[in-house]
Amino acid sequence: MIKTILISIAVISSVFLSAQDSASVASKNPEINTIPVSDSISATDLDFLKKKFDLKDVALSADTTPEFVGGMKQFRKRFFEFYKASHSKKDNVRLYFIVEKTGYVRNYIAISPNKKLNKDAETAMQKVFERWKPATIKNQAVRYLMVFPVSTETFIEDNKEDENSKLQNINAAEIPDLNYLKTVFDLKGVVSKADTAPEFPNGMKAFKRKYFEVIETLNLKNNEKLDVHLYFIVEENGYVRNVTAVGKNKKHVKEAELGISRLTERWKPATINGKPVRYLFYFPLVSKKYD
Repeated sequence: MIKTILISIAVISSVFLSAQDSASVASKNPEINTIPVSDSISATDLDFLKKKFDLKDVALSADTTPEFVGGMKQFRKRFFEFYKASHSKKDNVRLYFIVEKTGYVRNYIAISPNKKLNKDAETAMQKVFERWKPATIKNQAVRYLMVFPVSTETFIEDNKEDENSKLQNINAAEIPDLNYLKTVFDLKGVVSKADTAPEFPNGMKAFKRKYFEVIETLNLKNNEKLDVHLYFIVEENGYVRNVTAVGKNKKHVKEAELGISRLTERWKPATINGKPVRYLFYFPLVSKKYD
């Protein structure tokens, strides 16, 4: 009987202490239990969210906020893969979602006067299934309310930054048709200058000789000059996968591209700091003799 009483007292004490610990954490971190009105969330939106979400123990501020794999720019990229890009730059849609302690998103809702846009935003969010790194307070994972203004304009700026970063190792002054190449090539990681340039077996003279052996004779009309810009990418493995040519004479352009596709030799790739890199080759074909 005495043993039974002692065990009961121990269990009750344990439950009481656990409740005390939880209350202590909540009192030290009042933001867990109270969502404040702020610049990022209006009183009207908050009242609406209270009706739609279980906001118990949800935080809007934390020691560390949730992290999407690859950062918020990557989240925007994933979201806009599914959100229709034809929408206006100023859709004024606020997307709210809760990143749970597990890192998964279980609750999300879009708010704006336009029901169609709201549905599109929620559908896009549903398809972004990656797991987040949860927010923490005092190293403990907490539920966190994310506020995401759906801005096509921000996404466009992200794309511009990505495009610029792709081209940071390409000297635009040396590539006459760079704007066109952006539309036909994947230029990610491509350079036009390197510590060592690509090497064709036995050198560039061998490349030029073999190239002109495999292309058909380009017939020129009276006073016509051959003026074709040939571009190709020597990949990290030494193979050529992307070829295009630019010029006014379509027959010359086609034959210039076919010439590269007929060469099967593997190049020694370009390198930077000893590592192979993708290299953009510019080979102008003009009315002159090649050595």
